[in-house]
This record gives sequence, C-alpha cells and structure tokens, in this order.
Amino acid sequence: AQALKRLRGTPYTVVTYGEDIGVYSRGPRTRNMLVSSLQGAQAITCLTDEAAFELAALCPETSHKVMVFPPPASLPAEDVEQSAELRARYGLEGREVVLTVARLVPRKGIDITMRAVAQLAAGHPELKYV
Repeated sequence: AQALKRLRGTPYTVVTYGEDIGVYSRGPRTRNMLVSSLQGAQAITCLTDEAAFELAALCPETSHKVMVFPPPASLPAEDVEQSAELRARYGLEGREVVLTVARLVPRKGIDITMRAVAQLAAGHPELKYV
C-alpha cells in the first residue's frame, strides 16, 4: 500500500482485526513496518476502544485517523425462525441469554463474563450464559 501511495499517490486505509496490533508490534522489524504503514494511512480502523488505545500507544501521531467500528450482532429477518428453533432446542425460551462467540483465550475475557453472569444469577433466575 505504501509503495502504491509513493508511486501513484493512491491513498490507503489500514484495517485492523483481532490481534493484528499486538502480533505485529512484538518484533522490531514488524513493529517498524506497522508504524510506517499507520503513519502513511489515510484512515485506520479497529473493532474496539481497547484496540484504538493500543494503536494510540503504538503510534500517537496517528490517533486522529483511528475509527472504531464494532462488529454488528443482529440477526437477518430470515434467521428469526431459526433462532426460535434453537431457543426451543436448548431450553432458552423465555430466558434472557448472554452469548459469547469467541476462541477460548484469556484476552477474550470469557472468565470475566462468567463471573458477572454468576453474580447476576441470584437476581435474574431466567439468565442463561451460552
């Protein structure tokens, strides 16, 4: 992307996802490449405020370019019927459901969610964590 920008003036956006920032900022070579890419970018996107904070710590002069776009979590209309079937199959009808879809790695905070759901359980007997 940087070569295209230098040769043709083509602007580019850096789109980060997941562990991109942490992985590429570990080694000096990849860290320098990442910082250089961020500096040359027209815009930088990430999924969370935490990722934006990591980007700002890594390359403070680019923080004005960072935009947070959380992934959407809504069901298309055609999936509502399938959702009802799944609720029935797993005994979730009439229950409040907290759902996590993620890899089981510490940085996802699933242990924190489990503790929070456990604390809420006494006051919300209908609460179910999936």
